[in-house]
Amino acid sequence: VANFTASTTTANVGGTPTTVTFTDQSTNVPDSYKWTFTPNAVLYMGGTNSTSMNPQVQFTGKGPFTVKLR
Repeated sequence: VANFTASTTTANVGGTPTTVTFTDQSTNVPDSYKWTFTPNAVLYMGGTNSTSMNPQVQFTGKGPFTVKLR
């Protein structure tokens, strides 16, 4: 079952951007990940991407955003 937490639910878009870390808390030991952000206005940070277990992102547009993990 897909589940996750975010290091913060409020991110700064202007000025110094906030990096948000998403932490996988899924059950049954998944072996692959697919993160989706709607709208798709994010930059992946720290060498992470949409298939990382615990991606780090900076939002490049104003929210709200929907985040899904599959």
